[in-house]
Amino acid sequence: MPNINRIRVNNVKYNFGTQYYDDFTMRMYGKNTLYDLANGGGKSVLMLLLLQNVIPNCTLDEKQPIEKLFRNGGGNTTIHSLIEWKLDDKDVKEGFRYMTTGFCARKAKDADAESGQIAIDQTDGVSGQAESVGGDSASIEYFNYCIFYRDYNENDIVNLPLQNNKERITYSGLKNYLKELGRRNLNLKVYVFERKGEYQRFISGYGLYESQWEIIRGINKTEGHVRTYFETHYKTTRKVVEDLLIEEIIEKAFLVKTEQEDVNEDMAKTLLDIKDKLVELSRKKSEIANYDKETELMQLLEGRVSSFLSLYEEKDRIAGTLADIYVTGESLSRQGEEEIARMEEKKAGMDRRLLSERKRIESLKIRKDQDVLEELKEEMNHLAGQVADAECPERCGTGIEAKREYQ
Repeated sequence: MPNINRIRVNNVKYNFGTQYYDDFTMRMYGKNTLYDLANGGGKSVLMLLLLQNVIPNCTLDEKQPIEKLFRNGGGNTTIHSLIEWKLDDKDVKEGFRYMTTGFCARKAKDADAESGQIAIDQTDGVSGQAESVGGDSASIEYFNYCIFYRDYNENDIVNLPLQNNKERITYSGLKNYLKELGRRNLNLKVYVFERKGEYQRFISGYGLYESQWEIIRGINKTEGHVRTYFETHYKTTRKVVEDLLIEEIIEKAFLVKTEQEDVNEDMAKTLLDIKDKLVELSRKKSEIANYDKETELMQLLEGRVSSFLSLYEEKDRIAGTLADIYVTGESLSRQGEEEIARMEEKKAGMDRRLLSERKRIESLKIRKDQDVLEELKEEMNHLAGQVADAECPERCGTGIEAKREYQ
């Protein structure tokens, strides 16, 4: 069964028009939801309206029929109830994940409440059953529709134009809008149903079965009715399974399939067919078990193969990385050798220059030593001359005297 994603109720008045759901939305997002209101707050009305999406024109009990909303003094014109479902994965086709089911109803224009005849709107071709329950009765006409979409959009459950400010869309206006929408918007799929059976067969293809919702309807017949419901009808677990589940589901499914009312004989044939099918299903169940086991083994093998593929891919990746490293290393090695050769050549040149400089320095040192030696020689000669000059008068004076004495 699909999950309820969001709900919407529009333009519904109740309690003789004193209370209303103007444009009410609630977001469940597939979670369990508790809706708590005071007595008379509209819980049963909301449940009744939502059930119209699966069991059109149903009632909760004799005192709460859907047409009660249209009786004198109610003030309702056209009412709307919508549920947005998030489909099960198996039901998603072409990416359409969401299905909005809708129920639109109004008071039958040509209904004769006293005669209880069928009322038909010649413009829309939709019939509504009129009930003769007194002067306060009302008959309705309605249609259901389904809108499929991939993501939230301007025509999803919240944005579907049911009203423009305070102006409400009419019964015929919505039907025409939906039919035109299905033709002009290729991102949506729109279906409009004028027959209850056709609509229920369609939504049953998406896991919405009347039999299951009949159980929900019975449990919610009145407020706090759950305990009374089970204590009265289903006192044992066996009774629940036999009467509530098996019998109810088979019967309702058969009615939806055949659209027949008197089904005693055909029901017996159907049950015999079901018995044969159960035998066949029992046989297929063992085959399915073997198939599931083989599938499990195949999945295990697939996992092993995936692991080997991952290792192989990792090996290729590492080999590619090593090859890149090798090529890079080889390139760096060649660059290093060239750089070493350049450095050795540069070193040899520097050695030659150094040797030349050393020779030049040695030559300069020799020349410097020679200059110093020359200076020393000059200095020695100068000093020798001074010494000679200093010694010369003494010697020379003695000689003059001697010469004089001699003369």
